[in-house]
Amino acid sequence: MDYSQAEILQTVAMTEMEHLDVRTVTMGLSLRDCASESIARTAQRAVEKIHRFADRLVETVDQIGDEFGIRVANKRIAITPVSMITESASGDPVQLARAIDEAPPRGRASTWTQCARWE
Repeated sequence: MDYSQAEILQTVAMTEMEHLDVRTVTMGLSLRDCASESIARTAQRAVEKIHRFADRLVETVDQIGDEFGIRVANKRIAITPVSMITESASGDPVQLARAIDEAPPRGRASTWTQCARWE
C-alpha cells in the first residue's frame, strides 16, 4: 500500500499538533524456513534469521522517528508460532523457545521485546 505525500505530511502534522506518538512498530518475521529435522538445528537457524533481519530494528526505527520527530514507544518482532516449525523435529521445543528468548539483537539487549504471532 502506497501513501501519498499529503497523507504522510498530514500524519506528521497531527503528531506535532496533538503531541501524539507511534505506540508500536512490529516487524513480522516468518521462521517457517528455519524448520529442520532437529530442534537444536531449528533453534540455530531461527536465531541466525532473527539476528540477520532484526538486529537493527530498534536503531532503524529510532533513526526514522528522529528524522520525522515522532517518538516510537515500542519496537518488537512477531514470529511464526513455534508449534508450526517444530512439528517434524526431534527434541524438546522448549529448547527452541529458550534460544529465541535469549537472542536479543547484538548490543541492544535492553531494548529487545518479542511477541508471539498467532495465525
